Amino acid sequence: MISDFTLEELLSGEEAKAEIQIINGTVPSEVIDPTGNNEYIQSSKNEYLLNIKNIAKYYVSDGNKIVVEPYLGADFAQIKPYLYNIVFEILMMQRGMVAIHGSAAVINEQCVIFTGMSGAGKSTLALALKKMNYPFITDDVAYLSFSENGSIMVRPGFPEHKLCKDTIEAVGVNLKSEPCSYSEQQEKYYLSVTNGLPDIPVHLHSIYELRPAKCNEVTILKIEGMEKVAALLRQTYPAKFLKLFGAEAFYFEKLTYISENTSVYQIMRPETGFTFDKQIELILKDWKDK
Repeated sequence: MISDFTLEELLSGEEAKAEIQIINGTVPSEVIDPTGNNEYIQSSKNEYLLNIKNIAKYYVSDGNKIVVEPYLGADFAQIKPYLYNIVFEILMMQRGMVAIHGSAAVINEQCVIFTGMSGAGKSTLALALKKMNYPFITDDVAYLSFSENGSIMVRPGFPEHKLCKDTIEAVGVNLKSEPCSYSEQQEKYYLSVTNGLPDIPVHLHSIYELRPAKCNEVTILKIEGMEKVAALLRQTYPAKFLKLFGAEAFYFEKLTYISENTSVYQIMRPETGFTFDKQIELILKDWKDK
């Protein structure tokens, strides 16, 4: 990736191998042959235009170019969250990838994704596994690509964990000894991952949907059939968002393929308290028993 902006959260790479350009420039006023639009968005098959008033206009095209046009007086700290979230997600969609809202780690050289609603414990499990020397892949969003031989691969994401202070301390990580920053808006610490991050995509082995429930212990249930597709649909974009980009059929096809070629589980855990140790114990036992 080549960028006109300083993106300190990303790892540096070789400029000659860059596949994506981020340009500080002027965006077009409209896209060609739009498939959907609203007050903030215009989109077509290969173009996307986002206008965030008083912050920036963003233009994404062909899966390889992002143009950012900041409003006068806008600070890059305001511009960056939109760039790192919805703009990058649209870029990956244009590149034929699927986004699953979850965190991911590597176990036995294969990827496991943890999904679930906000606060379910996705990031907690990824950090706890990282502390146990299982490599971290991504937090918040896992991007899945599909190789020519049909393999489902998970791409390394931003090299950072985003967690609240009490969760970090419960996992046993000392904030004073880790490179980190604090977001007052999200009330979370951003822990930088400085080593162990894979530099190539990792084969997807399984997906665990975390479900806080009124129960006293942690249990794991393997799910089958169309319930697997339903679980994946819960952890991607809302239907109205996909419709806006004309991506409903694409996403349903890809999620169905993932469900047919990946083991999907639900982890039921108590609604209160930290149970990540027990969850990891059951996950690792499940892998050992295979």
